[in-house]
Amino acid sequence: MIKNMFVKKLLFLAVVVLLLAVNASAAKQSPLVTADILKYEPSPVEPGGIMEVYVSITNDGTTSEAFEIEFVPEFPFSLGPGEDELKKLAALPRGENAVIKFWVLVDSKAPSEDRDIKFNYRYSSAPNWIQLQSPIAIRSTGAILNIEEYNTIPAISKPGDLVDVELILRNNGNLDIRNIDVALDLDESKFATIGSGTSKRISLIKAGLTEKVKFTVIADTSAEIKVHSVPVNLKFRDSRGTEYEEVAKFSLVMGSEPELKAVVDSTSISSKGRPGTVTLKVINMGIMDLKYLNMRLITTDQYAVLSASNEAYIGNLDSDDFETVDFIIKPESKDVQLKAIVDFKDPYNKEYQRQFLLPLRVFTSAELGQGGFNWFGTIVVLAILIGLGYWYYRRRKKKKKKTQ
Repeated sequence: MIKNMFVKKLLFLAVVVLLLAVNASAAKQSPLVTADILKYEPSPVEPGGIMEVYVSITNDGTTSEAFEIEFVPEFPFSLGPGEDELKKLAALPRGENAVIKFWVLVDSKAPSEDRDIKFNYRYSSAPNWIQLQSPIAIRSTGAILNIEEYNTIPAISKPGDLVDVELILRNNGNLDIRNIDVALDLDESKFATIGSGTSKRISLIKAGLTEKVKFTVIADTSAEIKVHSVPVNLKFRDSRGTEYEEVAKFSLVMGSEPELKAVVDSTSISSKGRPGTVTLKVINMGIMDLKYLNMRLITTDQYAVLSASNEAYIGNLDSDDFETVDFIIKPESKDVQLKAIVDFKDPYNKEYQRQFLLPLRVFTSAELGQGGFNWFGTIVVLAILIGLGYWYYRRRKKKKKKTQ
């Protein structure tokens, strides 16, 4: 009996060993396919951004018949435009792997934290879906506030003018920002606000959006003609309560339209047809200094320019100042219109040209009292002589009466 029991135990152990061997052989021959998140770029990803997610598929068993993987849309992740939700692979040889890429969007309202991304995959020998999930680091870069654009009306203003300033502020970050204080720093400038203080508040600017703020400023009459940079202090806090202080700038351009005048200052011309010198005066009557002035005197049928050159370089001409230029001309008529052209630039290198018609009166000898018989002078002399003669006659007559 003992012998029979021993035999039965041996048979039982043999069966167990055989079953284990069969199972091991089956496991070895069956496919063993796994999937993992290989990487994602960028890492970390920002709310509102798009990332590339690489899924690595590895076959540690025999060749699989087929493989497929699907993306599971779940906040804050969704597929990028045109991306397929389900992707398939051909069979993989034993010991090899493949990589599948998905374009995935991150919702702009995603919190700044780690969130799991999910996929389902399966292969022909394991028809049930297997879930793959892995954490994705979502990090916001914080709040970013900029002056995206500004407008000034007028674009160029004179000292003493009112200027309307419109600042367009954009929230370039991924977080909403609140309680935005916009303050013009005018302490060291020649400007002051009109109708309001130097600071205004915007209650909210959502991520990616803009808001406008307006000021009216006036330039002091002593403000220089140049581009003035105005600092803007920005204070705000993001939706997480983090406070920020930044400084931006915009520019105010001081200037005006040039006011240039030219006149005939003097002349040595005595008569028609006789050459002489004419002196022209150029006057800067505006508030801007002008530069690179060059004057040309154009020959017409009324006169001829006899100077070595009909051009004269004046150079820079300050505000409320003048310069003179001499030309030698020969008038061909009694009433002459001198045609002068002045080219110049303003402080911002904008080019200008002004044309002037300057009247020059050429007098005749008779008009100047020269040549011919001067009846007026003769009458004056005769009147003086008659007066002296009468006075002398009266005096002599009185002396005779006294001697008698």
